Amino acid sequence: MARFSIDENGTVQPEQHSYPTLPLAKLQKLETLSLYYNLPEAAIICTKCGFALSPKRASEHPGKKHGIAKSARHGLKPLLSSLNLPDPDSLAPRSDGSRPHPYLTVQVASSCRHCGLRSASEKVLADHLKAKHRDKLELATGKQARRHQLRDHIQQGVLFQSWTFNNTRRSWLVAADGHFGGRSVPSSLLLQASPDPVKQLAQKLFAEEHARLENQHSGHQRLPTGEKPTSSALQTNWMRRTGWETILKDARHDILVSLAELPERGTSRPKPLGVLGGEAIYSLARDERRLVSMVAALDRLLDQCGETVRGTDVCLRRWLRGRFPDRPFKAPFELVTKPSSEKVYRKELKRFVCFWLRLFRLLPVVTREVIGRRLNKHQFRALRELWVDDVWRSEEPVDADTGDGKGERQNGEEDEDDSEDESEDEDEDEDEDDEDEGNNEYKGEQQDENKDSGQRSVAADTDDQFDAETTCTWSSDGQEHHPQDPATDILLRFCYSAITEDFEDGVASSTMLVFFSAVRGLSTPDGDEYLQPHRFTPILARLMYCSRLIFLEAVIPRFSRSYCGIARRPRQGLLQRLNADRREYMCDGTLSPMGEFLSLLSYGNALRRSQGSTFRFHWSDDGEVLSWDGNQQLSMSNFRGLAHEVLRSATSFCSRLMYDWEPEHGDLSQIRDRLSMTTPGYSFVSDPANKLMDAHLELLLRACISPIDGLLRARGKDQSTYSSILNCRVPRIVAYPCPPLTCASISGLFPYI
Repeated sequence: MARFSIDENGTVQPEQHSYPTLPLAKLQKLETLSLYYNLPEAAIICTKCGFALSPKRASEHPGKKHGIAKSARHGLKPLLSSLNLPDPDSLAPRSDGSRPHPYLTVQVASSCRHCGLRSASEKVLADHLKAKHRDKLELATGKQARRHQLRDHIQQGVLFQSWTFNNTRRSWLVAADGHFGGRSVPSSLLLQASPDPVKQLAQKLFAEEHARLENQHSGHQRLPTGEKPTSSALQTNWMRRTGWETILKDARHDILVSLAELPERGTSRPKPLGVLGGEAIYSLARDERRLVSMVAALDRLLDQCGETVRGTDVCLRRWLRGRFPDRPFKAPFELVTKPSSEKVYRKELKRFVCFWLRLFRLLPVVTREVIGRRLNKHQFRALRELWVDDVWRSEEPVDADTGDGKGERQNGEEDEDDSEDESEDEDEDEDEDDEDEGNNEYKGEQQDENKDSGQRSVAADTDDQFDAETTCTWSSDGQEHHPQDPATDILLRFCYSAITEDFEDGVASSTMLVFFSAVRGLSTPDGDEYLQPHRFTPILARLMYCSRLIFLEAVIPRFSRSYCGIARRPRQGLLQRLNADRREYMCDGTLSPMGEFLSLLSYGNALRRSQGSTFRFHWSDDGEVLSWDGNQQLSMSNFRGLAHEVLRSATSFCSRLMYDWEPEHGDLSQIRDRLSMTTPGYSFVSDPANKLMDAHLELLLRACISPIDGLLRARGKDQSTYSSILNCRVPRIVAYPCPPLTCASISGLFPYI
């Protein structure tokens, strides 16, 4: 009969050696005594103990250690003597990476990362590192710091097997779950190798935490399911100032973003707005066609507002731009120059009108669910008067630039480059006059408005510089025969009512303009995040620009508007007429949308400055050198080296923090982490979709029983004399945020590297 044995790779091979083989009956007798005859390395292994036995004591081992009766052991001694077995300590170890021997115990130890020396004693490895690898150790102050340094040079949780117990010098590494050097060592093996006192307390802590999770799942400590505003202590200064989380706490962010989109020209289909209560809600196709007509009328209105600005003297335009009631601004209000920038600015007013009219066309109960509140009587009346006016029956959609959003940048970044360069001259003028108190206080607004809009006067006739600068004289015939446009008149009346809307109960967000600005503070397309100051202040500047245009046209228009009952400006007393309304609605500190915008813009600009300067980056022609801030350069070869070094450091730090644990979750792209969720206690770990609610128990157990720097450590000289004396030691907090965050930033900037 052919005999077979288990080789070091775990496969069954025919026996080819000089040691005698045993018949099947004798092999079965050994099996009844929990013994196994191993080949090709000739040895008798106790399957209960998991180690090879010395030939001299192998026959006595089953009786002394496992209480097997002498009658059952009859004939064992002569049988083992006939095999002429060698001493197990003299057997050659198998090669590293072999599959685990099925009858040998898998032991846990640590090894030196430099030379591979294995030991179950931390002290042995520490002495070895100091003696053999002192040049690689980084000296640190403090005992706990030294322990963390040791972890950088010691590989913990090494799985090995040996023929005799704890014989690390003649041992070999085995693969865990068939993957040598792959996944981390299971905590059960580390727990098995821990001292009994540490093992008992670790198991107790594990059980208590598991019970807490069970209570939490059963409802005793259930986390809140609804999204509630974060407490002020956890909010950033920007979010506390804007109050967006409170304003939009009961609103549907995704639907709000859809409501603020511009209508598509020539569409014959309803516009989907989102799903509410399991049902899709739409904006009707005929409503979208009417919005297209209104958007075209808004373009005509803003064209007329531009003519009024050009026909208004610099003195009045200085007062229009002033944020304080008692003095004008040093520079006059100007129109944007570039057509692309003008389109971007006009789109904000168009979005505002479309947003509220779409909302008005929804059922009241749907409106309440979408925005989290109802429209007040004044707002409902203003929207109704605008929508049901007979003038829209005669208006047909025209081929105008409705700004359907194609080619736009998101979140207030549309065409910013078109306006940044245009403000350089005005910024230089501001720096020359530091003694102007109004300039210093208004610097935040001017810096943002000018940087993002590039306000400059647009001459009606480039050959006539005088007309482009100031003139406020015009012929009376031109006024009397100016064509009337009822559609622009009704839009002017609505927009002016929004600019002068009073706060309800002193709350700024009760007005349509301020609430709309909060909606524009949501990111697109799902509205699951809020914009930072550097992305939101350009939106504010555009809303303020349009508000000033509307205000000037409504208060001192160049031509009369008979449809809405607005008379043309008088020849005298223009400043008194302008300031009468300006002090109430257009200055900082007033209970008006413009007062809120001025304050918010100033605060946002202050935060922008505190976040540091922004630079323009330029690539070389070959794409290998990045330049910024004039003379700063970075080559891609150096950058890749930096990224690799940071990645190596981040991996090392992560291994420390996780106690060399690698979670079983394979695909990190499937992990869901809702960054917009502000519910206290929420994280990607607690998200039910990730199934990680109890994953931290594994990390807790490893942190407790880690042989190098575990939290639980036995106190005493002899482990056998103390079974309940433990010292639960919390290590010093070590901060490792910089390399991981740097690596994440580098990977985010250059994902192709």
